Amino acid sequence: MGKRGYIYALLAALLAGMLLGFTFGGVFIDEKKPASAETPEKTEQPPEDLYSRQRSGQAGSSDRLERELPSSGVSGVEERVLLEGTQWETSLFIIRGEQPDPKMLVLGGVHGDEPAAYWSGDAAGKLRLRKGTLYVIPHLNEVARMKGTREGLGDINRKFPGNPSGDPEQRLCWEVTKLIREEGIKMVLTFHEALGFHSEPPYHPGQTLYYDWDVNPYAGTPLTSKANQIIRTLNARIAANPRGYREKELFTTHVDPIPTSATYELMRGVGVDYAFGCEVCKNNERERRVWFHLAALTSWMELEGFVIENWAEVERNIWSGLYTAI
Repeated sequence: MGKRGYIYALLAALLAGMLLGFTFGGVFIDEKKPASAETPEKTEQPPEDLYSRQRSGQAGSSDRLERELPSSGVSGVEERVLLEGTQWETSLFIIRGEQPDPKMLVLGGVHGDEPAAYWSGDAAGKLRLRKGTLYVIPHLNEVARMKGTREGLGDINRKFPGNPSGDPEQRLCWEVTKLIREEGIKMVLTFHEALGFHSEPPYHPGQTLYYDWDVNPYAGTPLTSKANQIIRTLNARIAANPRGYREKELFTTHVDPIPTSATYELMRGVGVDYAFGCEVCKNNERERRVWFHLAALTSWMELEGFVIENWAEVERNIWSGLYTAI
């Protein structure tokens, strides 16, 4: 082989070695690290779960998650605020059982000088249901309560069905009217106090279930018949009260139509079938007044097919003074 042939052979060998990935020393030209020593690839992290952060207390106040309220048909308690941001701001509690029907609205605290009506509203808001939906406005007239007077701007129980463009009390009454229409509520109970018992001079309407007609002229529903059913159940519970009772604490009916009152107007123009006011005697012990209101409410509820889960607990708290300590 000549000199030129030798050079060609050497070049060919060198080229073959490069193609095989070797140098003449047998060392890898492009050494790859074993898999266990590789630098891990960066992967995109999912967005941070804000809800988990907040539950673990890491979230700042500016990104606080608002409490999710149960939707219609789901058992639980929802709180709404009526006339929010005004002096007349007040809470509405919607207490839902697993089955939504029947439905009833309770109005507590209509007049500011009837404190048991506010305490009883608070107690009603603590009921929990397996069946039915209870709407409770514990303090309808918060301004009057703060003043300690019957009226705020005027008598809110003479401003129904309300006016969306009227004064704050008329707007609040309108919110009640709108709620009844939107939710299809057919039963309403309002809490009140009177200065004396119906059965003794000077014959105030304490311990009465009052309403506006014997028969609701707009729905044809028998108000007196229904009231008597409620009172039979209620008076049996009063007579069985282990804390005792006096004859004058038993309830009776009282029919007195009052236009522009809640019971009258909610039946006349809003579609409510039954609306009653429950009057207890103001000259009685605090806890007894609240118990009479709640006994009347729960007696009616049970007659209509509501299933109450925690009446024993609420009743125990009534007698312990939990609601009247406010």
